[in-house]
Amino acid sequence: MKFLHTSDWHLGRQFHNISLIEDQEFVLEQIFNYIIQEKVSAILISGDIYDRAIPPVSAVNLLNSFLEKICFELKLPIILISGNHDSLERINFGSKMMKSSGLHIISDLTCITDPILIDEVNFFGIPYSDPDIVNSLFGLELKTHHDAMKFLVDKIYLSMNKSNKNILLSHCFINGCNSSDSERQLSVGGADLIGVEIFNQFDYVALGHLHAPQFKGEEKIRYSGSILKYSFSETSQKKSVTIVEINNDSTKIKELPLRPKFDLEILEDNFENIIELAKKHPYKDNYFLIRIKDERAILDPMNKLREYLPNVLQIEKTILKNNSVRTNLKNTEKRSEYDMFKDFYKEVSGNTLNDLEENIILNTIKEVHKNRENKI
Repeated sequence: MKFLHTSDWHLGRQFHNISLIEDQEFVLEQIFNYIIQEKVSAILISGDIYDRAIPPVSAVNLLNSFLEKICFELKLPIILISGNHDSLERINFGSKMMKSSGLHIISDLTCITDPILIDEVNFFGIPYSDPDIVNSLFGLELKTHHDAMKFLVDKIYLSMNKSNKNILLSHCFINGCNSSDSERQLSVGGADLIGVEIFNQFDYVALGHLHAPQFKGEEKIRYSGSILKYSFSETSQKKSVTIVEINNDSTKIKELPLRPKFDLEILEDNFENIIELAKKHPYKDNYFLIRIKDERAILDPMNKLREYLPNVLQIEKTILKNNSVRTNLKNTEKRSEYDMFKDFYKEVSGNTLNDLEENIILNTIKEVHKNRENKI
């Protein structure tokens, strides 16, 4: 049995007010090609299919198109669970009717012990659920996500056929794994963290929620990661889908890379150097975070940068980001109004103040201070 594991599509997501629907379509086409190339028997999607509970029409259409190609053209089964970004009720709509087409949607906790059998392998799914949901359904008083997940996993374990291979899909935060800025916090104070040991009895655990591809404990307990970089904290991550081949005596796992339509980049340097780099950058349409090292004031840096890099999305001054921020702020505060105006004048005009202009500015500043003192 060979299957493809993916998660955290976040269809419909916007990044700094830019729609990523075309970027997502570009990557889904690669996943479709991998499905054909690898000759998989099933596709697992471990939650956060959409980015929000009520997705835009473009996201719904994109998902519908992808699922139709898999179920009708390739005639392959898909198993998906809802994540914390998805609306459980909306994802579950029509799920019973869709089973006959090979689309298995698991978003009902009362049905988690019913396996989906494909090629003598049992697939189980636990959609995202917090302790309140579990307590309400089963009349419990559990406090943490770990306790709630352990209760659900134990229910599956007691019911499953141990002579078969057993695969679990889950959407949760495993303790000790690496997170990114783009993931929505599930709770506060660490109550959302789940111990990895409760998953050991499964032959493979297809996890969703964390955006970096990674495993915890054993290789078989694995996050496929998101299909795109959804924050600048993810610039160094290599996005991928996971191919898993399970035989009687072995499990083979490999990651297949996903290439973005436009990548995320961080450029950090003095402003003039960044401008020179921007002029000859080979991928001008990438999404950029610019970190400027200059301490002087720079007039309208965004428009100046976008002349060469149209998708500059964020600008930061490193003086406010590094470890010596307090020292730098104090140094800035020590600079006089006159010094700061000189920087401003040079940025606007490209020239320095002459003696006459210096005297005019100094006298004006003195007059402002005098008027302020009189008012006090």
